[in-house]
Amino acid sequence: MKQILFKIGALGLFGIFCAFLISEARVSSPLLYDEDSMGKYAFQSTGDLSQYLDGKVNFESLIQIDDNRHSTSILKLKLDSEENGLPHTVEFLISQENTNKPVSKGSYLISQDPNGFLNNFDGVFGFANINSLGELPFFAKSGEVRLDFVDDFMVKGMLNVSLRNGNGKSINLEGDFVALK
Repeated sequence: MKQILFKIGALGLFGIFCAFLISEARVSSPLLYDEDSMGKYAFQSTGDLSQYLDGKVNFESLIQIDDNRHSTSILKLKLDSEENGLPHTVEFLISQENTNKPVSKGSYLISQDPNGFLNNFDGVFGFANINSLGELPFFAKSGEVRLDFVDDFMVKGMLNVSLRNGNGKSINLEGDFVALK
């Protein structure tokens, strides 16, 4: 009788252990990308800069609530060049007004006229600093950022964006990224 109770107890603990392992599995994370592409981007630029740009990319997700209790969900993509590449930094803010949910997968268009300076707008605001093209920053004028996968640790997507600076120089960026937190 003791052996039967022992076997039932052991089998029950084994079942609980298996359920714990299964519940901790992250099935939604894509495993299709090799470790070399994680946390990196690769863009082709055209226009006043025709060059391949690559580097490291990370993201931050937050919800802002203004004085009037309007909430805005924001995803920040921060891209920095590799040490041996053309020095540049690029940043995109993807914003959704009136939501308490984090930015999710989907296609986001460049915001044509953010209401105020980055206060409560829907869409994408982007800018780039590219040392070889002078000190004036470039601002996104048209295009889209597509997020194919979003979770707490990774954002995967692509973009096709046109940027322009105050002197009329323009560049187009197109490529893929896999951002890590």
